[in-house]
Amino acid sequence: MRATVRLVWALDARHLTAHRARLALGVFGVAAGVALAVAVSSLGSSIDASLQGIASAAASRANLEVRGTSAVGIGASTLPAVEKVAGVRAAGATVESYARLRNGERTVRALLMGVSSGIFDLAPEAVTRQDFEVVDEFGLFLPQGLADDLGLSAGDAFEVSTPTGWQRQRVGAIVRGDGAGGRIAVGALGVVQN
Repeated sequence: MRATVRLVWALDARHLTAHRARLALGVFGVAAGVALAVAVSSLGSSIDASLQGIASAAASRANLEVRGTSAVGIGASTLPAVEKVAGVRAAGATVESYARLRNGERTVRALLMGVSSGIFDLAPEAVTRQDFEVVDEFGLFLPQGLADDLGLSAGDAFEVSTPTGWQRQRVGAIVRGDGAGGRIAVGALGVVQN
């Protein structure tokens, strides 16, 4: 058995010394592969930590989010119950759904969000009064880009798709500034739920 091991070692050693460049490239390839695996793992951890940091910063002082376990969500009676819990300083509710917005021949798909006043208490710096002027508090607030796509100005009427058909709505305000991007229409919780 020892003779076999010596023979194999002698043959391998002779082969390795005869092809030093191939040996060096093989060792370099293995080292580069390990370094790449470590770098990708580190990058993934860094991205995950960054996203968690962004979510924490966006939540402002919010410590808890209550969500339903189904697509139906949580009933309207839940918000007053949450507000009564000891230690709760502010609570807010949202509803979200994708809808089509239409003005004449122009139609755009957008995220329609209904928010309660408590949302602004949770993130007071999210939107400032300098970014918009309210024309109709029961209308939808549209970012400047979305209003431009639909050819709308503050106070104009347009239509929103609902499960029961198209419903007339008014532009309550046009939101300008850095946070005015995207295709998100925002209104009071009760307005959007109806």
